[in-house]
Amino acid sequence: MIGLDIARFLGREYQTVFSVHEDAQQLHIHLVINSVSFIDGHRYRGTRAEFYGLKNYINMVIGRFGIAPVRYISGKA
Repeated sequence: MIGLDIARFLGREYQTVFSVHEDAQQLHIHLVINSVSFIDGHRYRGTRAEFYGLKNYINMVIGRFGIAPVRYISGKA
């Protein structure tokens, strides 16, 4: 549910897949996006505004499940 909600947020404009790792010491989600918008071809730049928009959305989603806010999101692999 959490992974799907987050993927849908990004998926409004970018092709997005996610994977939930339940077998790790700490449950976590990996998101992979096609950085070219399927709507108009512009690129996801990862600007500060985009980063905080995503982070705020993630915190809103996980807050509904009683999970503490995210403080750190890892960047590009």
